[in-house]
Amino acid sequence: VRLQAVQWTLLKPAADLGNFNIDVVTNDDGVIVATVSDAQAKIGVSGTVQLTPDGQYIADLALAPRPETPAMIRNTLPALGRPSTDGSYSVKQRGRIPGL
Repeated sequence: VRLQAVQWTLLKPAADLGNFNIDVVTNDDGVIVATVSDAQAKIGVSGTVQLTPDGQYIADLALAPRPETPAMIRNTLPALGRPSTDGSYSVKQRGRIPGL
């Protein structure tokens, strides 16, 4: 899946973030694994999101600010915690999709 011209519309005016790729596969255990990456976007994104057959999801992503990252977004990244040695911020979420 290729996402093009993604915008963060919670900002006014909306912030252009660029293009992203998501490769989706289902492994032998029935887990859907989406590998996320940026395609020279205004913010670096890498990592995976997994969805298990029973509706659990696990997101393990890294967001890396770049010089062209909109200031409002770059300034909110420290709320995610301390950056890693490469300057990226870790986003780890777990949960269950209701109704599954």
